[in-house]
Amino acid sequence: MQLARQVHTAILELGDGVVPVEIKSAQTLADDAFKSLAFYTGLNPASAAKATLIYGGAETRPWQRYHVAGFRDAAQVNS
Repeated sequence: MQLARQVHTAILELGDGVVPVEIKSAQTLADDAFKSLAFYTGLNPASAAKATLIYGGAETRPWQRYHVAGFRDAAQVNS
């Protein structure tokens, strides 16, 4: 039995614009993890600077042109 990977996408509306956030349960990252963020930021380039992926791992750092946060640091996203 194969488990489906859980993916959730949200658009946070803040005072200075919108922030696309993707949430994945995976504990490792690969380039394809950013497909939804790449699609959205292609439609709305102004949101690209704050685009964030929250994942099941522990590391928080920049990845390519996105911000990546481990699930333990999710509360600090765009703060």
